Amino acid sequence: MTSGQEHGRDSFTLIELLCVMAIIGTLVGLIVPAIWRMKRQAKITEARSDVRQIVVAWNQYLLDYHRFPALQITEMGPDAMDIMRGNTSSNNTKGIGYMDFRTNTQYFCDPWATPGGMAGVYHVVLDGQDGLGLDGRVAYPRQGGPPVVMPLHVIVWSDGPDKISGTDDDVGSWTEGR
Repeated sequence: MTSGQEHGRDSFTLIELLCVMAIIGTLVGLIVPAIWRMKRQAKITEARSDVRQIVVAWNQYLLDYHRFPALQITEMGPDAMDIMRGNTSSNNTKGIGYMDFRTNTQYFCDPWATPGGMAGVYHVVLDGQDGLGLDGRVAYPRQGGPPVVMPLHVIVWSDGPDKISGTDDDVGSWTEGR
């Protein structure tokens, strides 16, 4: 070989390796936030679906019994779960199962719930449980403001990603467009 000819290379130079690493880093920097946004949107979609199912179940209960249970229901906790399963004879005398849940589940929680924690239970407001009878109005308790009265028989909501009820990121049965 003459001095003007190139020698064959068996490896990459440091500059080439750094360039490849920079390209990979840039791609990861673009992909990770997109994956995070997709996961967040999937949880919102799951919560919306759960909220719709709960509203349909309570509205069906109202159609079957022409009233809501005598006991105060504020969340999808043990009492509500028993009624929806058809287990509570005094509040579901027909034994109708309105929703299916995993066995031994005592709380129906949203996708942001922490396993074993109380945060994340779906909230419920049923018409007539305010002492005014079935008047077709329920109130959503907003954080830092007066309740919002809505012309509905049932509202259900999840606290959303911030796990604080009454804030803008709540996933509610009345917030289809959000």
